[in-house]
Amino acid sequence: MSDTSHTNDPVCPYCGDVKRNAWELNFGHGLEGDTIVTCGSCGEEYHCERSAIIYYTSTKCEEAP
Repeated sequence: MSDTSHTNDPVCPYCGDVKRNAWELNFGHGLEGDTIVTCGSCGEEYHCERSAIIYYTSTKCEEAP
C-alpha cells in the first residue's frame, strides 16, 4: 500500500489511487481544512486533511526582481 501521510497529493488509503487534481476538493475556507473524498478508482470514501506551510521572503525594493 502507498504511503498516505504528508503526501503532495491525496492518496486513497484503500487502493493507493492518487488524486492529482486536489484543487477541485472543497476543504472549506482558508488554507487548511478537511473533507470526505470518494475515490475515483475503487469508490471507497476516505477522510482527507489539507495542511499548509507558509513562508515569507522580504527584500529591499531596489533588490526585488
